Amino acid sequence: MANEKTTVTPVLSTKVGYLTDIRDQVMTLFRFMIMNPGSTSSLWEKDLISFRKLTAQYEGDRDFLVNTLNEKVTRVLNDMFHDYSFQGEFRAENYDEDEGTGRYKVVFSILLVKNIVVGGTVTPDNMEEAIPAVISGTVTVDKPTNNIILKYDRTLDTNSFLLK
Repeated sequence: MANEKTTVTPVLSTKVGYLTDIRDQVMTLFRFMIMNPGSTSSLWEKDLISFRKLTAQYEGDRDFLVNTLNEKVTRVLNDMFHDYSFQGEFRAENYDEDEGTGRYKVVFSILLVKNIVVGGTVTPDNMEEAIPAVISGTVTVDKPTNNIILKYDRTLDTNSFLLK
């Protein structure tokens, strides 16, 4: 693509100042979404994605919460990466076997595919050839320390990644 752009995400790191890999940037967005307490300046409030704020507002309606997360995350990703299209699937599942606790988890999948230009219009290439934008695994929070623990599933995906 002649107009291809490289999106970068600045990070607070002593080793690297920014990320260029798409999946690293997607995971940074998720880390921000989970860690953000839910308030910014009024200038950015409409663009804020805070899992804490959304769950405080919508935790009583699981379907509305996951639909809101899906809409916000895919909108940000599609705005952020103009050369790619993203499709998300978010759903709520019971956390325990016993449904009486009211606890649930949010399970999500984000797929990405390179965009193509057809007749001057940018459209996603074949969505059937979309690849995962997030490496599969589990995100948990250690309650005593509030550490976020990422445990990746052992798949070929965790060893290599290649975009066409």
